[in-house]
Amino acid sequence: MHVEIQSNALQRFLASTGDYFIAAGLSFCLLWSGSLLGAIAIYGALIALSSQLAFITHSISDYRQKFTQPHIVYYNIRLTFSMAVLLLALLHRDLSLLEVPAKCLVVAFFVTFTMPQHRWSTLVIGTGFGAITSFFAAVYQIQLEDVVRPGVGTNPIRFGMISLTFAAICAVGVVHSTGRWHVTVIATGGLLSGTANAFLSGTRGALIAIPLQLLLLAPALWRKSRAAFLTAAACTIVFIGAMIASDAGYVASRVESAYSGLSMLVLGQDASDNAAVGDRAKLVALAIQLFEKSPIIGVGSAGWEDAVASSTKALNPDKNLSAPFNQAHNQYLNDLATGGLLRCLANLVLLFAPIYLFSKFHPFQDRAESKFSLAGLIVSVSYGTYCLTESLMILPLSAVIHSTLVCYLLCGCIEAKSCPLDRRGPQEC
Repeated sequence: MHVEIQSNALQRFLASTGDYFIAAGLSFCLLWSGSLLGAIAIYGALIALSSQLAFITHSISDYRQKFTQPHIVYYNIRLTFSMAVLLLALLHRDLSLLEVPAKCLVVAFFVTFTMPQHRWSTLVIGTGFGAITSFFAAVYQIQLEDVVRPGVGTNPIRFGMISLTFAAICAVGVVHSTGRWHVTVIATGGLLSGTANAFLSGTRGALIAIPLQLLLLAPALWRKSRAAFLTAAACTIVFIGAMIASDAGYVASRVESAYSGLSMLVLGQDASDNAAVGDRAKLVALAIQLFEKSPIIGVGSAGWEDAVASSTKALNPDKNLSAPFNQAHNQYLNDLATGGLLRCLANLVLLFAPIYLFSKFHPFQDRAESKFSLAGLIVSVSYGTYCLTESLMILPLSAVIHSTLVCYLLCGCIEAKSCPLDRRGPQEC
């Protein structure tokens, strides 16, 4: 897939183990949020050292030759998004806006252009270990530190959403089992641990994505075995029922509280006593107000912070926020408020274009590339859903993970599709 120059031992080592750096970063990213970016930085430094920066010219050549292929198309989308944010940063005189897009673009470059192979089993092991290790850390926080909603190395909301994303990839790993028992065991453990993390964190936004993930997984599992489909459905119902019945992470109580608050808002009643729902409603109103003030480029981060500061001091209970929120807890509204239509449209393309790109690789069939495309489809749909309740794409950890997974899975699709027929099946290319 890539132009490979293997003139020394270090280059040969990197060619055979590049995707292991991704797996290592994913394994610990929920314990230490900088692990994924750190692993890719180490890999990038080794690439530069081994090739004396020659990888840049080879990457440019690869880019030109395969300009219309899906993984390059997505890289161009991410590059365009970064340019849009750069324009907003200049207009709002706030260069801090560039931090997250720049990190994601660098990650996308190394994953797309410098890694010769993107193995499925490596990704499953990385996400599986990430879910499993963070599950034990979450249990430790609950049992020994008396934490109500564990976040381990990040915020509980992001912890639950990222864990559930890892669980979904592991679920695809179970459905498309390669016959390697250790990979299947890790995938099963990651599926259970990641799902449990989502409940333990009490993240309501993550739970919204579960039905969509199951809906996308169902055709592939049904095609494999109807008995396995029915068994998995029964186990899923029992597992989720147990989590709700035990009120793990107080998620059942939080869902009931959200339903009660939303019902009051719909009926025109005062929901100010319900802080979570009341604040969310006020943030929605504030975001719309700021968007109307500057619909093309938004008011910027400074404008948002000023508006929130005024709202926390407001005497009117209908506008008073309980805390100085740094985001709207909705990616789309946050984009409209701080970056206007320019950022919102760019981010919509960034989030949802991969759905089209992955759909071209037969996600619901039993082909070599199907496991990559199905996982990519689920990751894209999940992130699009998460963004309804959290501004994930402005936060470094969640945004870098999204960039890594989408680029890795798109490259995996292309490599698997070009794999010789006699090498398809349990053994990877």
